[in-house]
Amino acid sequence: NADQMKEIIKSNLDEFLTLSQQLDRKFPHRLLDVLREPTSESPDVIQSKLQEINEKYSRVVDAGLLDPERIDELPKIEPDDTAMRVLSLYIEDQEKKLEVFDTLLAKIEILKSIINSRFLRKAFTVNRETGYSAISEDKKDLSLDALSSGEQHELVLFHNLLFEVGRGSLVLIDEPEISLHVAWQQQFLLDLKKIFDLLGVHFLIATHSPSIIADRWDLTVDLSGEDEE
Repeated sequence: NADQMKEIIKSNLDEFLTLSQQLDRKFPHRLLDVLREPTSESPDVIQSKLQEINEKYSRVVDAGLLDPERIDELPKIEPDDTAMRVLSLYIEDQEKKLEVFDTLLAKIEILKSIINSRFLRKAFTVNRETGYSAISEDKKDLSLDALSSGEQHELVLFHNLLFEVGRGSLVLIDEPEISLHVAWQQQFLLDLKKIFDLLGVHFLIATHSPSIIADRWDLTVDLSGEDEE
């Protein structure tokens, strides 16, 4: 899974760099065209969009997709028409570049959120060099093989659900509680809902655990024919 993530990141990064080169190469010509046109955006709108771009770059960096040094300090806005038009073009280019990462970014953020909620005294990270890695409280790199069997199972499961299952698929999960702590069982449906919201993946779960069901008995069908879970 870690090697697969490295390839996924590399593919997205290659697309990002190719698009960046294309936009940067044509920037002078497009800038001349923009300077001939008036802009209807105010300095406040421009500043807001620049802030959004900066925040998204930070998310992309936190997801391990770009290096921190790629984020430049964004300029302060002066109410000058020429500056507005130049910055509008800059914003348009940055938005196009960052769109390359949208799907992967959403998946990584969900995966990191889920796995880090499972880890104790360690942190789960994603990066281009290793794909996946774990870091101890004292900032030492941990081998993924050093994770507990439950932690490894959760990483494999949610990686597969996010990166292997097709959009809109139906996934059958048999007795997930076998490998889950009670606290993880209580979180399980909420984690699956995050994947459903992003990818439209549906789940059919066979379970004997009330902790998996939590407060969603409205979603259950009793197949035992008896008054038991």
